Amino acid sequence: MCVDTEQLTKSADYYGSHYLTQEQLEKERAEIEEYLDLKAYHSNGYSHPLLPVITNEKPNRFQMFRWGLIPFFIKTEKDAEQIKKKCLNAMGETIWERPSYREASKKRRCLIVLDGFFEHHAYNGKKYPFFISLKNDEPMTVAGLWEQWENKVTGEVKHTTTIVTTVGNDMMSFIHNSKRTEEVGPRMPLILPKELMRDWLRPINDNADKELLKELIKPFETDEMQAWPVRQLLGKNGVGNSPFAKEPFYYEELPI
Repeated sequence: MCVDTEQLTKSADYYGSHYLTQEQLEKERAEIEEYLDLKAYHSNGYSHPLLPVITNEKPNRFQMFRWGLIPFFIKTEKDAEQIKKKCLNAMGETIWERPSYREASKKRRCLIVLDGFFEHHAYNGKKYPFFISLKNDEPMTVAGLWEQWENKVTGEVKHTTTIVTTVGNDMMSFIHNSKRTEEVGPRMPLILPKELMRDWLRPINDNADKELLKELIKPFETDEMQAWPVRQLLGKNGVGNSPFAKEPFYYEELPI
């Protein structure tokens, strides 16, 4: 399960040049720079922060959607508040069948742009946070789903998203070893290689298109990733949303 991330800590050009043509970047630069005010060295999904996304409907621009998907069929604000806590992550293997994700997986897929994410490693009764990113220091393109939900009482429209996950690679199998992981197995965000990221946004016109998307749901290569332990993120002694969040911090008692 991925509920802690880092995003928007670089420059507009850093993100734009990775996803947009030069012409598109010139049009989008001002808006991307405005988004950088929302930089997060560490954000927790249960606070439902805004995440930068690129949707299948607007594939040439960045948008900011709330983390925690609210399915379109939810009727009340109370129910919306409850379900978004449960929809931070969506298991890629079941998005086509789960009611909360079924329609979004067919019609509303997106790319979520992260600088990295955090996962906790269990050892000797304690949990130790690790920061995980790409070795080449490029943005991490994660598969996502998105929804547009309208509050029928107030008329407010909310755009929300969820991170699609897949089976953990060798690195994540070591790090993501909590008690709950024993039941479902190690997981990781569905990171898409640069050459395949736009395939996640392709429309589904027939079953063959759907099968091609399913083939994308697999672990990212361990050799292209890096990870190290960091300071505690939450609680009284947590570093929170600070540049220190991803700095290496080695625990004497932790054998790595």
